[in-house]
Amino acid sequence: MAGLVAGDDASDNLDALGRINVRLNIHHLIVVGENAHGMHRAAEHEGSWDGESIPVSDVSRAYDEITSFRGPRVAILVTGGVDVSLGDVVERLKGDRP
Repeated sequence: MAGLVAGDDASDNLDALGRINVRLNIHHLIVVGENAHGMHRAAEHEGSWDGESIPVSDVSRAYDEITSFRGPRVAILVTGGVDVSLGDVVERLKGDRP
């Protein structure tokens, strides 16, 4: 899951992140918020056509998507920027641990 990358080069950074996710064969990319939608588009352009890249509107929906993929041997990386606060998602995920 990733939110907006802050800075002057945000659009280029989002594009690069979307593409690198596909190249690294990351199974699911959850993109939060309209401002980060470029990351989803870049992943699709790079070859993510079968639902691996999932755009969602808010952190609540992001949490729901993440929990649908959780299981043994599943690693979850949460990263964000200034437009979307993903701290609530991280705290909820930490609270879900056994």
